[in-house]
Amino acid sequence: MREVAPASVPTAVFHAPSFLLGLMNLRGEPVPVLDPGLLFGWAAGGCDAPYVVIVEWNGLQVGLAASPPVDIVEVPEEGGRLVPPDGDTVLEAVERMAEVDGVPLLLLHPERFFSLPALRALRVPEELMGNANGPGATR
Repeated sequence: MREVAPASVPTAVFHAPSFLLGLMNLRGEPVPVLDPGLLFGWAAGGCDAPYVVIVEWNGLQVGLAASPPVDIVEVPEEGGRLVPPDGDTVLEAVERMAEVDGVPLLLLHPERFFSLPALRALRVPEELMGNANGPGATR
């Protein structure tokens, strides 16, 4: 996770999947904002979320719409239980479940999260954007 940013109204993307709320401008960079509820097949809820959690891996970044409380917490390396992927969209992206101050958390595995078929479909082909999706890219 890179940061928690205040949400702004994302710019709609024509023919986008339902979980893509649009694009937000984060210091001059376009960032896709996703509704995690719709992405994982749960109830929608990100449209009016006041925060966007910016996550980044291998030069790619997305924003996840989030409602209060939003906080950055330290999760101990030990504890929790590993969640093996079983073909379920949510579990494919989860590394383990943990609990901090009595609050259950799903910890996402960055590579598996960014490899979800729905997120792979959001990448712009390299021939259109240069190397914008490759290692070290800024978008």
